[in-house]
Amino acid sequence: MKVINETKCSIWFSVPSLLIYLLTTKSLHTTDFNSLSRIAFGGEGFSKPKLKQLYDLYGKRIKLYNVYGPTECTCICSSYLISELDFENLNELAPLGYMAPNFGYEILSDGEKENIGELALIGPNVGLGYYNDDERTNKSFVQNPNKIFFQRMYKTGDLVEKRANGYIYFKGRVDNQIKHMGYRVELEEIEAAINSLKYVNEVGVIYKKITTELGFIIAYISLNDQITLTEISSHLEKILPNYMLPKKIILLEHLPKNRNGKIDRTQLTEI
Repeated sequence: MKVINETKCSIWFSVPSLLIYLLTTKSLHTTDFNSLSRIAFGGEGFSKPKLKQLYDLYGKRIKLYNVYGPTECTCICSSYLISELDFENLNELAPLGYMAPNFGYEILSDGEKENIGELALIGPNVGLGYYNDDERTNKSFVQNPNKIFFQRMYKTGDLVEKRANGYIYFKGRVDNQIKHMGYRVELEEIEAAINSLKYVNEVGVIYKKITTELGFIIAYISLNDQITLTEISSHLEKILPNYMLPKKIILLEHLPKNRNGKIDRTQLTEI
């Protein structure tokens, strides 16, 4: 923080985990970031309660942007300016916003709702594929099924919802969508609900399979206050339906991160 303040940086861009870490360790103060004009964050969801802390510190003088863009498409393809209205509902993530003009997209619905499904990106920024990996390339870079002419698109693996306001909302990862107790569940929705509890710093939720048909939900939580597992479970019962409640809650001082600074669910499964 000292270096950033001294060098008078004008733009901050990082994953939310780094900003959450700085908030948790109380390393951010209203006197910091005097030269910043905007703070952009992306790559993973930014829980609303933590985002509100950042907004309360700097929202009056610095613009905060939630941005989205897979590496396979070489640049940011959407952005959304955070405002006070975004904190009326703390149980969901901020919108991804509108798609940039040089991008097209399709929402590949599974048939239940046309406005919900996997996001596929189209346009000149879509990559050519994965180097020396034809199998993975052919799985992710595909022909647009809604066009009679050739149009390649990239299947992001991100589940999104397009709402009546025109904004796209991130729902979760395709590989994090599970079928549990007869219900379709996005693990990120459980994380968003747990993150709404004020004493939660970070949370990662995984699904542990017992058999092909059976499994249970585990929540790994980092806290900023003294509270018992019984109290946490009681609070979750009030904000989550029964089929989304974690079977097990494991408390950690810090959640493991991957090289990009995101919560590493692979490491969580090994704990």
